[in-house]
Amino acid sequence: MSDQYGMGEAVSSFLPPVAVRSRSMVEELPASLPERPTLKNSITAGAFLVLYLAAYLAAGFAGMAMLEWAWLRIFG
Repeated sequence: MSDQYGMGEAVSSFLPPVAVRSRSMVEELPASLPERPTLKNSITAGAFLVLYLAAYLAAGFAGMAMLEWAWLRIFG
């Protein structure tokens, strides 16, 4: 039961190991960080998020109301 079995394939049939370093040019990161968003951009993004959430919830409520109406029409 403790016999060791050899590998069925020769080691040369495996793919060669992946190189640790990239062979192409590596793009350097910019020295400075991007600027912080302005207050106007932050407020615009927040307003868009609130409007998107309101539309998403309204569509969900409308869909559920339509399902309720159909359910009552069919089975009620």
